[in-house]
Amino acid sequence: MTPPLLPVVTLIGTRIGFLFSGAVVIEALFSWPGLGSVLRSSLTTNIDPPLILGIVIVTSCAIVVANVLTDLVYTWADPRVRLG
Repeated sequence: MTPPLLPVVTLIGTRIGFLFSGAVVIEALFSWPGLGSVLRSSLTTNIDPPLILGIVIVTSCAIVVANVLTDLVYTWADPRVRLG
């Protein structure tokens, strides 16, 4: 039987990527300054490849860290799950 904590951990871990991608939409909708609005302006008005690449790399690293933390929480929540 699966502990009820594992589906919750899965949902939280996978929603981190949606959180970063939704920042662009929310910041554009409410005119908030932030990384999403900087990325949008960099893509539309002035094409700035180093800035776009930097934001994509930072976001990708944050998603990878969130996935690793999700795997570690799996091993904590269910001892039957082993690393390796």
